[in-house]
Amino acid sequence: MFEKELELIEKKDYTQLLSVIRDMNPVDIANLLSELPENKQLPVFRMLPKDIAAEVFVEMETEMQELLIRIFTDAELHSYLEELYVPHELVGMMARK
Repeated sequence: MFEKELELIEKKDYTQLLSVIRDMNPVDIANLLSELPENKQLPVFRMLPKDIAAEVFVEMETEMQELLIRIFTDAELHSYLEELYVPHELVGMMARK
């Protein structure tokens, strides 16, 4: 389903990748990230503009959200969460970080 995007990631053509995924909806971006190996998820997520990243974060499966929360620096986490309403269950995950 994400052949073009996966090819751009493999080529490390992040400029073109960003151009492509800016036009995708957050659910599709979250699905793309879930298909990536863990070592590729964070770099691709970090390249997203903050407002898009926040929307994508909301659409991610809980397991992926937890993984990113564990990896984010406090400043990154704060920056993304400023962009969105934080559901109650995420508050508990962040407190355990």
